[in-house]
Amino acid sequence: MVLVVSNQSHISERIKDSSLLGGIRVTRVPLDEARGELRGRIDLIVYDVYDLRKRDVENIHLASKRGIPVILMTAYPKKRAMDEISRLWRNGDIKGYLLKPVKMEELSAAIEKAIGNHRRGRKVYEASRGKEAL
Repeated sequence: MVLVVSNQSHISERIKDSSLLGGIRVTRVPLDEARGELRGRIDLIVYDVYDLRKRDVENIHLASKRGIPVILMTAYPKKRAMDEISRLWRNGDIKGYLLKPVKMEELSAAIEKAIGNHRRGRKVYEASRGKEAL
């Protein structure tokens, strides 16, 4: 499942309508409810904010700790937010960053890449855990 964290429903609707995601389920939650939804089987989070706030950084960090890849989308952030985005990127907390307005093809490519990388990484991890058990 792709979880879209956004106050704008049209973002998740555009993702749902895209045939490029191959039937992956898409669910949207408002920004204020994000923390409570960061559980269960989530393949990816598309985190859409106008300006990055402390709670957003905490939610992204929590998702990363739980092994959920995050793609961050913003519209022309302030310098403080850009510094925080750079830090999130360097720490590996976000797997992609898109500046709005975003073309659906760009978003779909970022989603496919992040999910693919995450699944490959999970397989490598599980294979290494299997070898440890021997």
